[in-house]
Amino acid sequence: MLKLLRIKNLANISSIDLEFGIGFNVLTGQTGIGKSVIVHALELIAGSRVDSNLVKSGQDSAVIQAIFELDESLSITIINILSSIGVDYISTDNLIISRELNRDDRNICRINGDIIPLRSLKQISEVLLDIHGQSDHLSILKTSNQLNLLDEYAGLVTERNGIEQIYLDLNQCYKDLEDFFNDVDVSEESLLELREQYNEIVNSCLLDNEDSILMDEQKEIKNLESLKILSDEGYKIIYGDDTGNNSYLNQITNLSGEINALHLDDSDLNDLQNRLLYITSELEDLGMAFRRYRDNLQYSDNRLSEIEDRLSLIFKLKRRFGNEISEILQYAESLKLKLNMIEEKHNFITSKKDAILNLEKEILIIASTISNRRINAAKELSKALHSELSDLSMKTTNIKISIDDLPYQINNNIEVYDENDDTCVISRTGKDKVEFLMSEGNNPFLSLNNIVSGGEASRVMLGLRIILSEIDKIPLIVFDEIDSGVGGRLGFILGTKFIRLSKNRQVFCITHLPQVASFADHHIRLNRIDDQKSFDIQAEVLNDSSKVEEISSMLGSTGTQSRKSAIEMLEFAQKNK
Repeated sequence: MLKLLRIKNLANISSIDLEFGIGFNVLTGQTGIGKSVIVHALELIAGSRVDSNLVKSGQDSAVIQAIFELDESLSITIINILSSIGVDYISTDNLIISRELNRDDRNICRINGDIIPLRSLKQISEVLLDIHGQSDHLSILKTSNQLNLLDEYAGLVTERNGIEQIYLDLNQCYKDLEDFFNDVDVSEESLLELREQYNEIVNSCLLDNEDSILMDEQKEIKNLESLKILSDEGYKIIYGDDTGNNSYLNQITNLSGEINALHLDDSDLNDLQNRLLYITSELEDLGMAFRRYRDNLQYSDNRLSEIEDRLSLIFKLKRRFGNEISEILQYAESLKLKLNMIEEKHNFITSKKDAILNLEKEILIIASTISNRRINAAKELSKALHSELSDLSMKTTNIKISIDDLPYQINNNIEVYDENDDTCVISRTGKDKVEFLMSEGNNPFLSLNNIVSGGEASRVMLGLRIILSEIDKIPLIVFDEIDSGVGGRLGFILGTKFIRLSKNRQVFCITHLPQVASFADHHIRLNRIDDQKSFDIQAEVLNDSSKVEEISSMLGSTGTQSRKSAIEMLEFAQKNK
């Protein structure tokens, strides 16, 4: 049971402690005082999503703390959940859950001081409390929710999880087989071409980045060839061709010889002669230097040819299989995988078809089992719901739960064949289309969507919740003004039903009906405390005297007659507990 709910800086609440008791707990208070904030706090304890706007204005964070008293079975369940995430929980009578909200959207969940992930908090809260809100009645109008409600009543949670897993496995097998055929369904000619492509790439012995390395080497060799030509040209300019023709050195030497043969005593001419001799010496040295430079240049014409042939092969492969060598190698790897898959085609298909056959048989058996249990549960639930609605002043209302075969919808379900080769449509929830139908008197049954009013939907949902709450083992059930739309004359009936629910668990109800509040075993009232600049909210556990005052106020007056009516209500409730 929930012993204490502590709230700090949430919405309009600065700090409040709500102490809960055994049995039927009721929370009342004037409209707008903050009763919905209490529900928000419990929803946060149950693992709901965080809205940073809930943090009280002017504060950076809000903290909600709930203290639960556990029995042995609950302790074992929670120990198992916490141990799965590596948290050592020392079993005690009390379990403290806390949730911290921050304006930067960070939130921290703790169990007895240990930080835990939000998903684990949700798992733990699912076995501790169940919250039913004001808008729950709208959900009953959706056929998917009607199916879930029936399955909840039939106790089909385990079977639903099982059939959903088989459904997912079966769909995965279908997809694997379809993808396989898309990848490997090729003709013999195509298979031959794939092998030739693979062998061509493998036999080329490509190395990653090989083309860049070869082009760098090719450039270097071509540069060496240019340097050889250039050094040869320099030598020829000085020494001429092989016969000595066009030799600048010979021309200068001849000119120097002619000047020397004249034997003239001409200082200017002698100076020119000396300069020619110097130039001759320099040209001889320069020419020999060109020859030595050329002779020292080492490269192989064969290597250049090898490089060009190799690059030609690489460029040819690039045109066919990829822009880069890495892409060609990746393509070769994909070819290898594809060829391996083709070679294993027969084994793969056989294996997948066997798996599909077994899963289809299994899903048919489970779907039929679930369907039979739904049919039986639908009859029982219809009777139970009719009885509850009769108590809620809907005696002429008849409820029937229709169970039909699912229609086929692409992407939402699958078709399998039973032992008689008849088609059976199955979804992740089974083979049934479930819909709640209602009629008034002798009128025909129609879907709830077509005939039910808001008030009627609220009472149908209330009846369902009462029925379902009686069969589950959740220790705390929270009703947030679920009696909204219900008149005062039905309040006493609701009160007796809440009392009945609270015999084996704790029930917490936020109500505006004094008839319901009068049945409280533990009555909490929210009071507004005003000062000059602001106000605050405080919780008060009511005693017998203050209960009379609150019930009287809820009736609309605090006068003598109202107080008398309040006392009568409380006495009536006490007699009918």
